[in-house]
Amino acid sequence: MKDSIQDSIHPAFNVLTINAGSSSVKFGAFDTSDNTQLFRSEIKRAGVNTAFVNVVVYAGAVHLWGGVRSAEQHASARIAAQTVAGAPAVEDHLGVISPRVLATLWAE
Repeated sequence: MKDSIQDSIHPAFNVLTINAGSSSVKFGAFDTSDNTQLFRSEIKRAGVNTAFVNVVVYAGAVHLWGGVRSAEQHASARIAAQTVAGAPAVEDHLGVISPRVLATLWAE
């Protein structure tokens, strides 16, 4: 007996579920480039310099990668991402870049 593949979109949650036999994979509405831009613009709006910040929305979580200029910007980026309406989990992988490294990278 062959496994059948069945795709369905749940209208209330905008979640695509792909079923293949006994396995299923869900792709949520937040796994899009539009939502990546939404989170990035909210972080900018919080006053964070995003020259070295990368936002990745994947598998139901927002991942913040890269570096910021201060501990205050680090906290602001995390809080801004967490406060987006309907935000999934936020994984913070940011670090603070020293002024000396920033000068070397021509970011000043």
